[in-house]
Amino acid sequence: MSINLLPALIFTLISFILGFLWYSVIFKSAFIKNINKTPQELKEGSSALIFIYELLSTLITMFALYAIIKLLQLDNFWSGFQIGLLISFAFVVMPQLSTVTFEKRNFSLYLLNISYRSIAITIGSGVFAIWK
Repeated sequence: MSINLLPALIFTLISFILGFLWYSVIFKSAFIKNINKTPQELKEGSSALIFIYELLSTLITMFALYAIIKLLQLDNFWSGFQIGLLISFAFVVMPQLSTVTFEKRNFSLYLLNISYRSIAITIGSGVFAIWK
């Protein structure tokens, strides 16, 4: 099986942009409220390294997703979307639930975080299935 890196790279950038919009535009106030920090504290604590880690993490996720979709030989958006939904539920939604149950973190923040990841994974999987 040959893997084309281009779809993973493109969807890494799309996912990264979605994350930026998700946390700093669409749900900015909800995110800030749920992490109990002020916008100033966020600015003071951010560094380029945080974004590099996130970019690498997203790239690895998208590359693995693309490889899974190709190994399964899926060729339509709906099939890819369904596998993405299953992967998202099994490897994002359920494992992250421990942040609420054991760490006693905010359930709203949990929903905010898993929603972004799940959307990126499910849509990405659908797109990967139709990528030729």
